[in-house]
Amino acid sequence: MKLLYAMVLMIASGFPLLVHAYDWTGFYAGINAGYAISDKDVRITGDNSPGGTQAAQAAGSIPTKVDVDDDGFIGGIQVGYNWQAETYVWGLEADIAYVDIGETTAVPNNDAGWIVTQTTVSRDLDWLATIRGRAGKLLSPDLLAYATAGVAFGDATQSVSVGTTDVGTSFSSADELIGWTLGVGSEWSLTNNITLKGEYLYFNLDIHMPEAHMPGANQVYQQANTDFEGHIVRIGLNMKF
Repeated sequence: MKLLYAMVLMIASGFPLLVHAYDWTGFYAGINAGYAISDKDVRITGDNSPGGTQAAQAAGSIPTKVDVDDDGFIGGIQVGYNWQAETYVWGLEADIAYVDIGETTAVPNNDAGWIVTQTTVSRDLDWLATIRGRAGKLLSPDLLAYATAGVAFGDATQSVSVGTTDVGTSFSSADELIGWTLGVGSEWSLTNNITLKGEYLYFNLDIHMPEAHMPGANQVYQQANTDFEGHIVRIGLNMKF
């Protein structure tokens, strides 16, 4: 009871119970896990030939965009190096993560007389990697707040399919994409070589989808494209060497 009373007095007087002189300079490696979401619309471009799908889009029979909401788990590893200069910390970090986000959305045709009965779009992101710079300020000797930005890489698959009254066709594309990312975070030293971090990242990977042709003499087609972008919220543990 006396110990508890003494601790309360030290906290009330502003005594830094958990603060220790942590040296942020050095190499580190760790693990991370969190939640990722991507809710960008997929834009549909139709054929402008006579009787093509652009006319049906203008009439509202075929969609010009499809809302695809993807969300799920993200988890991986990171390595990096920090330089500390008084109360400022600069760093470089690289990470790669497994991403479990993907969704399929089907939009029916609103005109029973049109040959296209359904347009289906699906998207998947299998992994995401980043190389980022970090710049931060120590709020206390063991608590770092930072901003981060850099290059993002991802393995994305997108497909568009066109269903007709008697047959359907589809086209899919799997690409390793390059984009960019930025975010903010905070990191707290738990021991002399272990830190805990919380981080938010926005990422943007551009993807363009080739055409999906319907069989027949007119070779009517549709084309889908989207910016594969999203948000990540995650926590991580690092060990400094």
